Amino acid sequence: MKKLLLLVIALFLIGAGFGQKVTKYVPVNVSGVEQGDGYSTDASIRFGGLTPGDPNTDILQAWVVPSQGSTSGNTRCPGNTWRYQRTEYLIMPSEMAASGYPSGQTVDGIGFLIGTAGTTSQTGNLKVYLMNTPNTTYQLGTSWTTAGFTKVCEIAAFTVPIAAGSYTINFAGGDAPFTYTGGGVYVAWEFSNPVGTLGTGALVALCNSTGLLNGLYGQRSATSMPTTLAASSFRPATFFVNNALTDILTVTNIYTTEKAPIPFGIPNKVSVMVNNVSASSATFDLTLSINSTPPVTVTQSGLTIAANTSLVYDFLGWNPTYLQNVNVTATATPGAGENFLLNNTNTITVQVNNNLFSYCFNNVASGAYGYGTGSVIWASKYNMSGPGKITGANIYIYSSTAPNSSVGNTVSAVVLNSAGVIVAQSAGLLLTAGNVNAMNNFTFATPPVFNNEAFYVGLFQPTAAAAWYPMGYMSEAPQRPGTFYIFAPTGGVPSAAPPDVKWMIEAQVAPVPGTIPTLSQWGLILLGLTLLGFGTFYILRRGA
Repeated sequence: MKKLLLLVIALFLIGAGFGQKVTKYVPVNVSGVEQGDGYSTDASIRFGGLTPGDPNTDILQAWVVPSQGSTSGNTRCPGNTWRYQRTEYLIMPSEMAASGYPSGQTVDGIGFLIGTAGTTSQTGNLKVYLMNTPNTTYQLGTSWTTAGFTKVCEIAAFTVPIAAGSYTINFAGGDAPFTYTGGGVYVAWEFSNPVGTLGTGALVALCNSTGLLNGLYGQRSATSMPTTLAASSFRPATFFVNNALTDILTVTNIYTTEKAPIPFGIPNKVSVMVNNVSASSATFDLTLSINSTPPVTVTQSGLTIAANTSLVYDFLGWNPTYLQNVNVTATATPGAGENFLLNNTNTITVQVNNNLFSYCFNNVASGAYGYGTGSVIWASKYNMSGPGKITGANIYIYSSTAPNSSVGNTVSAVVLNSAGVIVAQSAGLLLTAGNVNAMNNFTFATPPVFNNEAFYVGLFQPTAAAAWYPMGYMSEAPQRPGTFYIFAPTGGVPSAAPPDVKWMIEAQVAPVPGTIPTLSQWGLILLGLTLLGFGTFYILRRGA
């Protein structure tokens, strides 16, 4: 709800700065909105962590299928508007490993994430099944099956949650406990409500649509249980629950410039977000370590964080002197009674280079944003240490399919100073099938110079006949503050970008050439050299 409020505020600010153009703003993850039965047009983007107040506090709750902002109203998790629903999907071994869910432990509950609330609910019979698997692609076919599964839950009167946010289904009434043995996991669930009251406005689930092609098979019906399922790449954001492990602290994010240029981006500030998922305050030490040359280790001791709270802790910038790729690691010591520690540590990779600013070490897009048919600038903020000039930009340009394709439109890169004034703009780039959905290079004929000051590099999206979505982004949940923005096409005061995104915009930087001395300055230089030579000659003569 808090993120939705932030998005509403952002839209208000954009409207204030852009006049009537606010009506053209379309915050849609184009690669991740699944149209179809029960689809809701209210596709506000939400990500990540458990909603404060989730009943399963202090225990292990691991996101095994993380949301990356895509949405679906097609009962990818239990829905409120269809009497009969069946779904099966794969959680890959790599996703289980990334979640930190420990092998040899039971799965005692499952949770989902609702992006847009439904209108009224329904109550019916819910069954949940789990199965260990080594599969890396979905292999169960199009027919509903529970062969090889363990039925872990059957609730005769399950009321489908419809409020935005995460919720937990604690397993009860199943045939046997399920123990995760490593590898991947298949999830299957079915819901039936033959004669009870039916919900009205459909809830919209937050999904992951880019992690596994056709990784889910599901179907829904108003009259009977479906037996043939249809493929989809929209798996619901999913977390698993373990009641035996106590999880208190999680290092959720490391915020820094992930491509840091020497000397222009040095010192490179590092911030760490820590989340206390327990019902009590926790005291801990937080250590930042960087395996650079030379290595860096810094600890903040005796930190306290309140229950169900996330805080960001800042570390003074580090000063690398060698071009290298390094691991930046943050570790929180255990909270009192905490025995699940895998998520107490987080690591990211940072490239130390001599010509690029970027917040994205890799360039794998999660989705894209557009401004409908209107014009806008999407921009990232950087800080120049000492003097440097911005010679160009690398920007990920996205294209959806017709009728929202970016192909045929022309974009350009811009540089804005800290006051929001456009100080450089590249030549236009005509978008073709060969250069979309990729990083593109832009150059500035007259590179602007900055000296110990902030600046913005952005993508200029002009007006178009049809809505299009060219600005690629990567997911960042929660989003670091004060970094990603939206400007009017003429610059001015920026508005905050939509939550949980980081623009895929790199700034190319180069040294500022030395200034050529004037004639009078040359005279002083020559006089100084003459006097220096005479003084040296005099000293040598006296020494002789």
